[in-house]
Amino acid sequence: MIKKIGISILSLVIFSVLLSQVYAQTPVCEMASSETNTVPVNPLLGTIDNAAQAVDGNTTTASSLKVTVNIAGSGTVTQTLIFPTLSAANDSATLLMGYGGSAVQNLAGVANLVTIETFNNGVSNADAQNLSGGLIKAGTTSNTFTYGFRTALQYDAIKLSVTPGTGAPLGASFQLDIYYGCKGPYPVVVVGDDLCSNASSVNTSTSATCVGCGIANPNFAIDNSTNTSADITVPVGLANATATLDVGGFPTTGNAGDSVEVILGIDAALLNAGTNAVTVETFNMGQPNNDAVALNSQVVQAVGNNKSLYTFRPSKIFDQVRVTAASQAVAVGLASDVKVYGVCKKDFRASPFTGGDICIGGDSTADESTGLSSVENPTNVIDADATNFSVLNVPIGALALVGMAQQYVRFFNAGCPGDTIKFVIQDDNGAIASASATGVIRYQTFLGTTLVESFSRSTNIVTGAQAAQKVSIQFATTAPYDGFKLILEPGSTAAANYRLRFYSVCAKPKTPPTLDSAASDLNVCFGGTATLVVNSPNGTTVEWYSDAQTTNLIFTGSPFVTPALTQNTTYYAKTVLSGSGGCSSNFVVAYTVVVQRQLPAPTFVISQVAICENTSVTLNANLPVLSPPLTNATIKWYDAPQGGNLLTTSNTYNTPVLNQTTTYYVETDSAGCISTRLNPPIVQRTPITVIPQSKVNGPVVSCAQTGDINEVAFEWTVVGNATSYNVLRDGTTLNVGLATRYETTIDPSNPFATISVVAATSDVCMFSKEAAPVTCSYVECAPIDVDFVALNPKQCLPAKVQFFDNTRLVNSWLWEFGDGQTSTLQNPEHEYTEPGIFSVTLKVGNAADCFETETRDNFVEICAEPNIFFPGGFTPNGDGLNDEFIVKGGGVEIFKLEIYNQLGQRVFNTGSIEKGWDGKFEGDNQPEGVFVYRAFVKLLEEPLEKEFKGNITLVR
Repeated sequence: MIKKIGISILSLVIFSVLLSQVYAQTPVCEMASSETNTVPVNPLLGTIDNAAQAVDGNTTTASSLKVTVNIAGSGTVTQTLIFPTLSAANDSATLLMGYGGSAVQNLAGVANLVTIETFNNGVSNADAQNLSGGLIKAGTTSNTFTYGFRTALQYDAIKLSVTPGTGAPLGASFQLDIYYGCKGPYPVVVVGDDLCSNASSVNTSTSATCVGCGIANPNFAIDNSTNTSADITVPVGLANATATLDVGGFPTTGNAGDSVEVILGIDAALLNAGTNAVTVETFNMGQPNNDAVALNSQVVQAVGNNKSLYTFRPSKIFDQVRVTAASQAVAVGLASDVKVYGVCKKDFRASPFTGGDICIGGDSTADESTGLSSVENPTNVIDADATNFSVLNVPIGALALVGMAQQYVRFFNAGCPGDTIKFVIQDDNGAIASASATGVIRYQTFLGTTLVESFSRSTNIVTGAQAAQKVSIQFATTAPYDGFKLILEPGSTAAANYRLRFYSVCAKPKTPPTLDSAASDLNVCFGGTATLVVNSPNGTTVEWYSDAQTTNLIFTGSPFVTPALTQNTTYYAKTVLSGSGGCSSNFVVAYTVVVQRQLPAPTFVISQVAICENTSVTLNANLPVLSPPLTNATIKWYDAPQGGNLLTTSNTYNTPVLNQTTTYYVETDSAGCISTRLNPPIVQRTPITVIPQSKVNGPVVSCAQTGDINEVAFEWTVVGNATSYNVLRDGTTLNVGLATRYETTIDPSNPFATISVVAATSDVCMFSKEAAPVTCSYVECAPIDVDFVALNPKQCLPAKVQFFDNTRLVNSWLWEFGDGQTSTLQNPEHEYTEPGIFSVTLKVGNAADCFETETRDNFVEICAEPNIFFPGGFTPNGDGLNDEFIVKGGGVEIFKLEIYNQLGQRVFNTGSIEKGWDGKFEGDNQPEGVFVYRAFVKLLEEPLEKEFKGNITLVR
């Protein structure tokens, strides 16, 4: 939607830091919901307690990041707050934090030790910086503060780092507590609905004659704490002695009409002594604006014990504010001792006038009365409070002495011909109320100091029953203007006391453009354009700007079609009167185009779906999960990644019958807004691919032997991933489980049967291709005596076993070796790669298609290579090193070892692997030389013994 508000030509500061005892702020934003953190390896250098309490949604509980601050580089503690969704550009972030520990317990310490950084999808935005004092607001409880910022970069995570520093006492620590973090729009509610931006730089100076002047802690004037202050001291009795405190570095340059607010601590006696002690003035780019204003008790508002808020509104552009304390005369007896707690700048913002009119109010006022007449409380006319008023007072007395009560109000914006000026007045209901109604009221417009128009009203304004009612007077202007004067003159009764209440005055421009809602886009989707159509008076031209200061003209005319938008964007329109010397309406209307949030595309559980060819499938998509959740959202299915044909609008889509790979695409549609991605904004769709697959080959069916003359038997090959087999015969289906043989009874007069077989599988197609039909008949077979042998069927790895078939009169063979391998050779050689005991089956067939099978259990025994080590030599010299020949190995069940000399004489034998030979035979040392060993070893997990032979070298 588009929000329409009346604003000045000045920029509105969207976000600002507020002085803690004067302002309040209320965040309305999305809370961080998860976190990650890092701490040093040594917990003495840094830890984090209760990490989850920073994201638990409870604003009274907090995580605690702790570091040792007296050891530089000793370790950093971090915590990253993660948000459910990505921010929009220019969204704000707000964090409630606290600080503690045994040292650095102040906001300045926070700014020195804590940095903040934003991330987008795990990637840093490279914006890490120390906490800026200009963005910190002191909390209402001890040691807490609110930190806020606004960035044009999108982010979904904020990382806070506490880094150690030096200068604190040994063992000192610093603790940062994080109560919560939230992101999104950050409305600020302040006194008078104004926004105040703090200064961020400070300088000091003293005059040459200011001997003994002092300015202590100047930075306390900009540290955002109303509990600390810069102290300016000027001794008494020094001629032309002054000390100055200059503050600047405001987020934006101050414009004419903006307010400057200063919180000061001034001794009451000094304040009441006169107006020369303290002055405030502004500068622009180092040059004075010559607008110095002295403080007095009438313009100061108390905001705490010994603290006062001073406000004034400069008439020129400024970027610096100077507070000057001057020496007092000796007679006053006081030193100029001024405490400056803070300085901030408020941007002027016109408020709607009473009755809902869009109206530019005044921003300054002056009492221009003559004689004894006066104006009481003149600033009440421009305070935007419809219940406050000034009083124009014409006292009793001779007409020549009384004069006129006159109040001048300068409008913030200059106006054009045709504007309407509206002011509200009322009889003061004083002691002589009836007489006051006969006074003469005049009202005039000015351009600068030049009188433009003058009007008078001498008729009774408030009489009788109307005495307690306000009266609104409106009139149209005929020439440019920027000021208004209300005059109360005495009437014909010299003894009357004339008093008139003056509530407010405002100028309602004729020329502001008004939005044609019917022709304008009140709401646009992410990546879309908005069309803004405005109505304006005849003879005017509409100008569109991208900034409230109207310095960047982007379009002239109506309608105005915006570029593609990815975030909320405000455009500023004003009109120019072509027939009045180009008089431009400085009343600018802001039109904020609200861009719907970026929508991600729907998701699938899997991105590829396999189906059996020549079938269809139902696809299911899920709407993206967002917080807050989507409303009125649907899923649209297309046959192309961009454009293409809309297939259906639903969470599901039933495909047609498919026999080739096909990809479908889905997008999110929420109230006409679709899923879009950036750079450039284009429709974002999620693909899902359907892959048709062919059926696996079915089993191969063959006739089998049966011993019953009334039966026909069939056999078939195994199909991988088969879960069962279906036999199809004469239009009926019989499930035979995992059996690969089927026998059926036949009529001897017709000894034939025909079947085909389909395998039910765990594959996507569920069933294999159907086997070719096979017809078999009963064949009576003579017995076949199956006989086979194997060469070396018992051996250890690596093992190759040669098999021989000795069956007579057969012509087909099928060997099954027990390890899953087969062969159709008559005499195959088979290599076993794993140890074990294997049964071997041989199926043979003859020319009459008769078959016989023989299985021999535990026919082959293969043992593993023994894990055993025989040393090549030893040195039995008594030095304690390698004095014995001893065999190493594990898992040995049987061990036999014999050692022979070169004459073939056995010199050592043992049945224990743990017993070694010491190089002696019958107590005598054997000579150096080569000996032969022979060992028989059986491992625990193997069925066979294995023989080992080798040489041993004996060295002394």
